[in-house]
Amino acid sequence: MEQHGFMEQDAVRRLEDAVDIMTDMAHVKRRSRTNDDHGMEISPALVKEAVEAFNLFDKDDNHGLDIDELGQVFRAVGQNPSDAELREIMKKHDLNNSGMLEQEQFEKMIISYMKPMWQVKEELKDAFRIFDKDGNGTIDKQELEYVLKKFGEPLTHRQSKELIALMDKNGDGRVDMDDFVTFLCEVDQPDFFKTHYHSDQTKQVCEQTKQSDS
Repeated sequence: MEQHGFMEQDAVRRLEDAVDIMTDMAHVKRRSRTNDDHGMEISPALVKEAVEAFNLFDKDDNHGLDIDELGQVFRAVGQNPSDAELREIMKKHDLNNSGMLEQEQFEKMIISYMKPMWQVKEELKDAFRIFDKDGNGTIDKQELEYVLKKFGEPLTHRQSKELIALMDKNGDGRVDMDDFVTFLCEVDQPDFFKTHYHSDQTKQVCEQTKQSDS
């Protein structure tokens, strides 16, 4: 029983890593394709990550971030503001002039740089096109496995089928662009995989896989 729990935790971790790769590829693909610089724009997933990591960046444990720690936060989420920009951010969001951003001030500041959802969806559509290798408008298990293996998070055949089942929102057995975008917009919710992994749909896929393997 304990071994089963460990295996499921490992599977959840691998699926979470796979989703991270998908969203990272979306960001990199659009940035390299457009070569635009609109200032700092942070994806919702990275906003969440930065907010949750506030205490890690508050290295001197004074319940706030000074300008050096703030710079580390931005670099951790893929931004590289200049010293002048950091000073401007501190001036704008340090409302009590304490020389640091307290947690509530920090959260409001980070959220203010969150990308609009329409832009996030465009990036995810770009990522879909990377996975849709044969260009037929859908993603199958082989395409998913190929791209994830190439970029560092290989899944087992069973995990690939289960991930495809989770992405197949309309239950037609295929993952089209709308399925893909909807899934990656939802999957950022807390404990998504712990809640949805091995749902009735993925259990059915798992059982079918076991039977075909035997």
